[in-house]
Amino acid sequence: MKRWLTLVTALTLAQGAAAQDLRSTLFQAADEALEAARTANAQLLAPQAYGDGLSAYVNAENDHARGRDTDRIRYRLNTAVIALNEATEAAKTASTTLAPLLKARDDALNSLADNFASDLWLEAEEALNGASRRLESGDIEDASDLARAAEALFRDAELTSIKAQYLSNTRGLLAQADQAQVPRYAPKTYARARALLTQAEQAFDENRYDTDFLSAYFRKPTTKLGGQFI
Repeated sequence: MKRWLTLVTALTLAQGAAAQDLRSTLFQAADEALEAARTANAQLLAPQAYGDGLSAYVNAENDHARGRDTDRIRYRLNTAVIALNEATEAAKTASTTLAPLLKARDDALNSLADNFASDLWLEAEEALNGASRRLESGDIEDASDLARAAEALFRDAELTSIKAQYLSNTRGLLAQADQAQVPRYAPKTYARARALLTQAEQAFDENRYDTDFLSAYFRKPTTKLGGQFI
């Protein structure tokens, strides 16, 4: 009995290894194409072709898992490779064409806009998706219009996020000061804090397109002045 169980176990392991080898051989080109597409950020910059390729790849995986005909799997994988390669090339072109937009997106992401300005972030992502799809289809004019709109939205999201993180706390402290009647007992300190808040808001608005200014302020530690953090 022991010998029989050992034999069954060995056969099972051998079958599993063979199936894995077959999977590796079948999927090698598609795996490489998928990795290249992801490296090129094709899911963002060439969503149509990437989506088509990924769909074909997933269908091939499902067919393989169900033990379906190898020719059918190869057909799906070939479809996936063609679409993913197209996505990679389209993404490389888009990364140059949409470079200013992508820089604005990176800056917004670095400012945590996806958390602190989520509505603007989602609107900007939608516009970026539209620009990428138009570019894929060759509609350069519409792609350019959407790219400009998306860039402006990402910049708005970046500014809103930085303001939320650096000025909301100050507004909250001033509100607490109002409740504690600080304006009555320390009017000069309170007025100074209000003036500095206004100056900070104006500085953000006036330098909203100065990415160096925004980035520097985003890294700047909060300072204590007049008993209040601003």
